[in-house]
Amino acid sequence: MKSLTFAIKFFSRFPWPGEAVWDAGTAARSLGALPVVGLFLGFWLAGGSYLLTRGIGAAWSPVLQAVLLIVWEWSMGGSLFLDGFADTCDGVLSGTRPDRALEIMHDSRIGSMGAVGLNLLFLLKTAMFVQLIGAASWSLWKWLIMYSCWSKWAVGMIVFWMKGAKKEGLAHFFHQERAPAAWWSGTALMVLAAAVLLPFRLRVTVLPLSGLAVLATALVLKKRLGGQTGDTYGFISQMAELSFLMMLILMNQSR
Repeated sequence: MKSLTFAIKFFSRFPWPGEAVWDAGTAARSLGALPVVGLFLGFWLAGGSYLLTRGIGAAWSPVLQAVLLIVWEWSMGGSLFLDGFADTCDGVLSGTRPDRALEIMHDSRIGSMGAVGLNLLFLLKTAMFVQLIGAASWSLWKWLIMYSCWSKWAVGMIVFWMKGAKKEGLAHFFHQERAPAAWWSGTALMVLAAAVLLPFRLRVTVLPLSGLAVLATALVLKKRLGGQTGDTYGFISQMAELSFLMMLILMNQSR
């Protein structure tokens, strides 16, 4: 329960009883709880989608529905991963040597690359939501739940399997201890969620292809920076979401 409390309070804005215990063991075990956080956020998204597509916003344009759905997602998901995404854009796209790129990423101020990256991210996500809201051939609420669960699991996968770039900071904190049993239990939960929420053809196409995109992103960042950081986890989470949505769109068109 301590690891679940830590994961919910650290990776979301859900009101949850208790205080988060900040120690290496709890942080390591919280990786297994990330898919649970993803499911909570997914159900939050599913509720928002119902209000927007079947309730008060049923007559609104798909663009407005998509934008409001992203705002709804942010209201509980928070900005932790978005901040990491922007910082990674600033550092990795700076064209400097790895140690200088890490210094840039450590700066809390957003730079031009981070601002451009965030704008492009929101434009892409809005366009993809519009496409799926208007044309998806399966239940909207199911892919929203899986979208959130998958992206949180993908972050946990990279944290668990790849080393950090520094001997300090957020990535180092999560790498101090390992909890294989917790991570594999979270993986089993993600697989179960996929079996329940996605048709077979999507399970065997969307998830593997999105997983390859996540892995490729992580390997590129590792080569550029020498390892992962707390900021790159934010970048990877957004790549997991975008690749998942893109694969859904492609599979919907190929039907």
